[in-house]
Amino acid sequence: MLFLRKKSNGPVPADPEVQNRDARAELAALFEAQPTLVCSPDGIIERCSDSFAALLGQPASEIAGKPVLGLFAPQSEEAWRDAWSRALQGDAVNGDYQCSGKEHRRWLRISVSRSGTGAPHASRMYCFATDLTSLRTELDEIRGELKVRQDIMNITSIVSE
Repeated sequence: MLFLRKKSNGPVPADPEVQNRDARAELAALFEAQPTLVCSPDGIIERCSDSFAALLGQPASEIAGKPVLGLFAPQSEEAWRDAWSRALQGDAVNGDYQCSGKEHRRWLRISVSRSGTGAPHASRMYCFATDLTSLRTELDEIRGELKVRQDIMNITSIVSE
């Protein structure tokens, strides 16, 4: 007996409503997986992912609605203002900033970009963070050890003279 197979023209397209729902679910999962802030161009945090909030040790609901500048330690504020200004002009910007959480400080590498190509007032700003705290702590420890070794070498050279 011979069976004839119908030739397939590829996958059957899904219902656009289903595709839209699936795409929204994927975006929501990505938003929560990556420490992310969505801000207005004037620097007010519109949305904060739970993973970003966890870096600062506070709930996302306490971060949303506040100025993004308020997240930074005083020594990082000027660099953040400069980065924000460049991002508003359309530059993709990233840098390392010390942020203040409720009980601790974190070093974060934050990439900032503006959505859209229109005027800044019509855009949103997206901030994606990577926690550098353990790397910065390790680097500070290495610098401390290096300083101690240099001091020992200086003392040794003075004694040998």
